[in-house]
Amino acid sequence: MSNEFDFNSALKIETVYDPSDRFLEAFYTFAGRVASLQRYYEFGGEFISRYLAQTRRSRMQVSGTEDWVAESVHEEMTLQDMDNIARYHHAAVLAHLFSLAEGLFVGVAMDVAQMIGISMELPAKPMPYLNRYVFFLQRTCGLDIQIATSTWKTIDALRAVRNRYVHQLSSDLPPSVTTVLEEIASSSEHEGCTVDHAFVREAFKTIGALALVLDRAYWTFYESRSRCEPGA
Repeated sequence: MSNEFDFNSALKIETVYDPSDRFLEAFYTFAGRVASLQRYYEFGGEFISRYLAQTRRSRMQVSGTEDWVAESVHEEMTLQDMDNIARYHHAAVLAHLFSLAEGLFVGVAMDVAQMIGISMELPAKPMPYLNRYVFFLQRTCGLDIQIATSTWKTIDALRAVRNRYVHQLSSDLPPSVTTVLEEIASSSEHEGCTVDHAFVREAFKTIGALALVLDRAYWTFYESRSRCEPGA
């Protein structure tokens, strides 16, 4: 197998979000960073798969030999890595993906608040960080952000699993989250994928779709403001 990098393989990764032709820094920054994160996930996953295959082969080569020290070290390292490395990879991707989504909503909220001349006061009642900015943009600023109930359910499941990955990797998932994951994994689009792989790809698609909803809502709001300005 050649170790030479094929740039076309990076170009073949379908991005989950492309900003509109009109420029707002928050959207273009998000688009570039989420595309980088997609490449990190895909190429990192390929490396992990090769590494785990190689370390299993290496373990087999020393298994049953007289070098019990090498066999013991190989077995301990291989078993630990098989249990943990892929999960760590997913945890890092999910944490960054949600951070990028939250950063997008923060950036758009700051721009809209400045546009209409108000301070960015978020709701005081307890709610997830992302939801606070959705609430602010919808209720305070008047953006028509239409997020389907099914999308919210997926986002809530992704958030729950992200938090469990980051804070309690060894914990079992609650039944409500497991149900959503099973629906994701059993869809025809994800046949043949592991639950983790299907789940992370679904997370990318969901966050990309959410960014597109915000993109359209922002520019619709911007156009309506422009038409109402004196002399427009």
